Amino acid sequence: MIQDTLNMDDLVTDTILGVNTDGSYHLLINRDILNLNMDDIVAIPDTVIAHNVNIPVSVSVPAGSQFIDQIEDNTFDFDGLELKKIMVRSGRALVEVKSPIATMCIVTLILPGVSKNGVVFSLEVEVPAGSNGNPSSIIQEIDLSGYEINLAGVNGTLFNSIQSQFRVKTDPNGGPVMVSTSQVVNFEVAFQDLKPSYARGYFGNRIIEEQQDIDLDFMDLVVAGAIDMENVNLTMTLYNGIKVGARAKIESLEGINAQNNSVFLTHPQVGPWIWINQALGTWDDLQASTHQINLTSSNSTIEQFIENLPNLLKVNFSFELNPYGNTSGGWDELFSTSFVRAFLTADMPLSLGMNNLTLRDTFNLKLGETGAIDPKSGNIKIVASNAYSFGASLSIQIIDAQNNILLTKNASAPIAGSSSLSNFAPIVPVNSEVVFEFSENEIPAVKSMERLVVTAVFNSPNSGQVANIFSGQFLAFRVYSSLKLTSSF
Repeated sequence: MIQDTLNMDDLVTDTILGVNTDGSYHLLINRDILNLNMDDIVAIPDTVIAHNVNIPVSVSVPAGSQFIDQIEDNTFDFDGLELKKIMVRSGRALVEVKSPIATMCIVTLILPGVSKNGVVFSLEVEVPAGSNGNPSSIIQEIDLSGYEINLAGVNGTLFNSIQSQFRVKTDPNGGPVMVSTSQVVNFEVAFQDLKPSYARGYFGNRIIEEQQDIDLDFMDLVVAGAIDMENVNLTMTLYNGIKVGARAKIESLEGINAQNNSVFLTHPQVGPWIWINQALGTWDDLQASTHQINLTSSNSTIEQFIENLPNLLKVNFSFELNPYGNTSGGWDELFSTSFVRAFLTADMPLSLGMNNLTLRDTFNLKLGETGAIDPKSGNIKIVASNAYSFGASLSIQIIDAQNNILLTKNASAPIAGSSSLSNFAPIVPVNSEVVFEFSENEIPAVKSMERLVVTAVFNSPNSGQVANIFSGQFLAFRVYSSLKLTSSF
């Protein structure tokens, strides 16, 4: 004998069910369609400052003398971003210096626009002696976490601009050394993996497109039929947590069921662009701007969408920054708390009317070795106690190792459902006995069974009338097998 008890907690593994005060279930859906943080919106590409510094004159340089002091303005290509200032949450700089000078040199790199706690970035390294044919090299890694980078230039009118100062002096403990105009000192600063905690500038006019598939795995078993639901409603909330003018578009929202039938959700605000104001505040008091789209049975196809029983939602969504260009004058702002989000929510009574709703599942099941005792006929009997209002008709298919259907059987009677549609739990369970009979001619198929496909067709009483489902309801069953045997000697 096999026995088990099923309720909605067993049937639905996703966290989408809630319980009302009267014990009835309600359906909860809370899913992100789009969720972008600061790094997704402003991705700073790796960039390099590189210069070849020529010796200005051929001369003998005394020990400890500075013979190079050069200032350069550097402009970065930030892939459409026009940044004036960033604060670095994490990242690094790799500084490499190559020297052909025939003595150890002290090299100082100063980045006037880069500072931490008010102190300007300055790095001093000792570079070993080298030659024209074999210049010496040194690489040093700098952690830029917590640094502020001013990219507006000395006068504050530029963007993506940083100044660098490069000084070289000979070993103060060495002797004089000859330098010439044929020699070149190379230096390179590679900014890598910069993640900002703050950014200001113009973030460009660009569209972020997102396509997302949301699996509703618990619907995979539904193969036919329909349900009717009452009071269906759904809300999509758009959040703009950046201080940038933006707009969003729900390109499409499609629900596809297990039979590959598709229903597109229609609504006046599904398809066109929707303007979303920029966020207000700063740092820890940032207030995202929101826009809500409420979808109901009266203004959309949400009821048909849900009743299609989708096991897959396909969402296409677009978000556009600065659709009207640089209207802020380079004062777009992003903080560590900035985000862009599209969030789908639904909270509706789980009141269902079932009309030939068909579920199908497959089980690995085979008869063990029978030896000299073979079954001649028999049956499988299911005794069910059903507290749900809907009943079910059962059928089975016996499948062999080659995936052939050997036998299809219908149960002798349906599993009855309660005739009560009361809105008060509990509903008194109804007992049923269901039998699958196997004749002597059908036993070879049973003996060859590798898998058992069970199909259940559910119907509510009174032709699909809508009824609540309560947390105290259950379907309990016991399975018995009975075989008539013959012995072979």
